[in-house]
Amino acid sequence: WHGLKKHADEAGLAFISSPFSDEAVELLQRVGVAAWKVASGEVNNHLMIGKMCQGGEPVILSSGMSDLDEIADTINFIKSKNVPVCILQCTTSYPTKAEQVGINMLPVFAEQFGTAVGLSDHSATIFPGLIATWQGAQVLEVHLTLTRRAFGPDVIASLTVEEMTELVRGVRYVEKMRANPHKKTSVSDDVIGMRAIFMKSLVAAKDLKAGEKLTIGDLTARKPGDGISVRRHDEFIGRVLAKDVAAHTPLSEDDVL
Repeated sequence: WHGLKKHADEAGLAFISSPFSDEAVELLQRVGVAAWKVASGEVNNHLMIGKMCQGGEPVILSSGMSDLDEIADTINFIKSKNVPVCILQCTTSYPTKAEQVGINMLPVFAEQFGTAVGLSDHSATIFPGLIATWQGAQVLEVHLTLTRRAFGPDVIASLTVEEMTELVRGVRYVEKMRANPHKKTSVSDDVIGMRAIFMKSLVAAKDLKAGEKLTIGDLTARKPGDGISVRRHDEFIGRVLAKDVAAHTPLSEDDVL
């Protein structure tokens, strides 16, 4: 364990572990952890969780085997120790099917408990993690396998190294999207020039004569979009032409009375 901790430090990784006994807690206290992970089966083990809280490190709590009442009881216990806590939505099913993920619980947890939230994902895909990140997850837990040909119960619920890399890339992408919301209250400067190229203007659908009253059939839309916006077409229906307008010619304000 000391070797794993040393390797994590050298790699710039936070060393975290899930103890399943008081002896494991004591060992990890000697080794040193950045945070504690409470497995789903240990949520009601307040004796062990109390020892984990002694050093003040954050506690990450899985919820795969508990209802809201039991989760609330344990979160309140951890908070009473003045220790930061993060609650993970977790489904104890390996692998987890899409309909079992329960991604909807993240905002429920955040509102009800007022804590950081995250996802413990056993789907063996990157999709739940990306959606959880969009919903504000601060922690993602996944299982990792070096190859799907490996032996062991976790393999079918794990990501490969390549998938893990893609998950991290996706999470960083989603974080940038969340950090840069759009309001659509004005047209972005980036697309002002493109509007003229891709949008359309109001033009004559055929040769029109001065004195004619414009009908819907007299008008059409053509590029470029640097003339009168087509969305203003209703303003021109019924107006009288002040001059002749050749087919396919953009209309101007001076063309009508």
